[in-house]
Amino acid sequence: SLPFLTSGKYKVGVSMINIGMETEQIEYKKTTGELKEAITSIVAILNKHGSGELYFGVRNNGDVLGQTINDETLRKVSQAIKNHITPAIFPEINSLILPTMLLASDRLMKILLCHRKCIQSYC
Repeated sequence: SLPFLTSGKYKVGVSMINIGMETEQIEYKKTTGELKEAITSIVAILNKHGSGELYFGVRNNGDVLGQTINDETLRKVSQAIKNHITPAIFPEINSLILPTMLLASDRLMKILLCHRKCIQSYC
């Protein structure tokens, strides 16, 4: 988990928040327009590590862009995960607001991929 989300610690640039680089278990996507690529990333993270996190609204270098996230957006992402990943996973999906985001509509979407003991690979 990223430290700023629980402890309030984050790096602030001139007009950009940076939450750190991607790792093998933390993946960033700029927008939910990259949902197909996100599904592939989720599968790779689960197959290699069994758990991880994926964020929408963040550049690969960790710069937070934010995006409009509403109930429909959350539903769309949840349905894509349900329809395209087997065996079924049940991730925790949240919309997050950072204290320094300028627009109320700017949010991050965090998908927490929980560890699941399973002999099968995800696909």
